[in-house]
Amino acid sequence: MIGSIQLLRGLAALSVVFYHTAYLEPTDFGGVAIFFVISGFIVTYVTRDDALFFIRKRVIRIVPLYWFVTLFSLIWFNFGFSNPPYMWPLWADWLVTDPGNLRNWFKLQYASAVTPELTWSFLTSLFFIPTEKPPLVGVGWTLNLEMAFYLVFAVCLWINQRKGPAIAAVVVIVLQIVLNQANCGPVCTAYGHNYFRFFVLGIGVYYAWRKVEALTQRYRGATAVLSLGMFVVWPLYCLFGQWSALGHYFVPTGVVFAALCLHSAGYQLRDRFTMAFGAISYALYLVHPLVIETLRATSTIAPWLVPTTTSGMLSALAVSVLLAVLAHYGFEKPVMSALRPLTAKAPRLKPVPAA
Repeated sequence: MIGSIQLLRGLAALSVVFYHTAYLEPTDFGGVAIFFVISGFIVTYVTRDDALFFIRKRVIRIVPLYWFVTLFSLIWFNFGFSNPPYMWPLWADWLVTDPGNLRNWFKLQYASAVTPELTWSFLTSLFFIPTEKPPLVGVGWTLNLEMAFYLVFAVCLWINQRKGPAIAAVVVIVLQIVLNQANCGPVCTAYGHNYFRFFVLGIGVYYAWRKVEALTQRYRGATAVLSLGMFVVWPLYCLFGQWSALGHYFVPTGVVFAALCLHSAGYQLRDRFTMAFGAISYALYLVHPLVIETLRATSTIAPWLVPTTTSGMLSALAVSVLLAVLAHYGFEKPVMSALRPLTAKAPRLKPVPAA
């Protein structure tokens, strides 16, 4: 693993949590864009497997935790768990005075959860189908893009295993042009989103990094200065005006490229905290909406939990990280270990150098 990329994944996820607290003027510090650039880079860096094996690995990596959180969210929000100030005391009272009321409540909520509309929303969320309504897990719209990119990448690997990433980049660009000119409803809206382009930039980052890798090792000092300068530009750009439209693409891409250059120059992160921080990033990204919405409801009796306040924002970050740790080590990691035999037979190929 590349430690600097692991750290960047964790920071990107944390920045999205911060954004959804609405503590400052809306900016996610490019968190989603950085995630997509990293995705484009990673699949190019580690993958020259056959197409079916590639897509199987990606499905195993993305789907189990997402399905778990989607089901959990459906239960959490539709059965009243997300409103602790009102529902939890009421349940406690029913449990003591009239358990029948408690049973009837959950029966009614179950009946309301199996309506055709909610069932359709649940299924489209599980299978990454874009619709006019957002997925049950709000951030799932980005996973719709991610899975579409993986499908394109797999097809391009099938066409040519070595040149698959370059072909995928061309295909995504062409799709973007076509979809932005078409009028096909939610599909065009979803896959025509300009964030789709960050996967292409991630592929480009891989090839650019390979070209300069030897230079970063030769000029370590200059690499450190320039790369750390990029990390200073990153928050300044996001906080103070977003100086140009070009920066929307350049800054997230430049941050990932800078992290890679630091790694190849010998400034490598190998500590356990960094690796763990990156490991929980996907879980953190998925679970934080549950935390923020529950804290928002709880703030009616505890104003200090309002996410837009300093105490509320910090509480949202802390609880989200804690829940992400539980989700990763309690569910994601064990499931990944259990499913590992499905990917054990593939040859472990070294990353392919740039052409």
